[in-house]
Amino acid sequence: MPKKKPGVPVMRERLLAAVENTPEDALFLAGLAVNEHEDFLKGLCLNRSRYFTRAQVLEQIERSAFQVFPAIPGFDDHLLLTPRLYVWKDSINRSQRFPATPEADTYTHVQGKSNPYYDIFFRMDTERKTIVFALGERKKEISVTEHTEWCWKLTRRDLRCQNMERLEQSFLDPFWNPIAVHIGRKALGIKPAV
Repeated sequence: MPKKKPGVPVMRERLLAAVENTPEDALFLAGLAVNEHEDFLKGLCLNRSRYFTRAQVLEQIERSAFQVFPAIPGFDDHLLLTPRLYVWKDSINRSQRFPATPEADTYTHVQGKSNPYYDIFFRMDTERKTIVFALGERKKEISVTEHTEWCWKLTRRDLRCQNMERLEQSFLDPFWNPIAVHIGRKALGIKPAV
């Protein structure tokens, strides 16, 4: 079995820019080591999860001795702010601000259920069998292939689904709509900030 590539550390400037590009009221999932003698430099240890505000995360970054912020060994999605404190990368990536979407009122807007900043705009055309995703200045039209075994699957050429009606129901369902956001952002080529 091939070894997993270690997580790429994040430079202080890049991390600060990513956190500063989030709304004032954004919340970030963090973990604090519970036992005094343990830290995350050797790997994940017993920790207590909690949400930090944007101001608290910025303060921790400023106070940190790290110039390059590593991931917890074996947990690439956990970025160390201090040896005893980590932040979940996706809580930063999913809270990024984008410019206003032009013609937003002509699209359906969906948001992740736990994070209102994790969102996408989409518009389906059942006649032409296409879907248009938009966020900020980005916009992309994708053809839809129906009658496949997939509920939804984005490929380089199309979006595959069982049928467009079920796809739209899934995208609008509060339980499943984070999938719509994930697919839409992937189709638009939006890369993680950290």
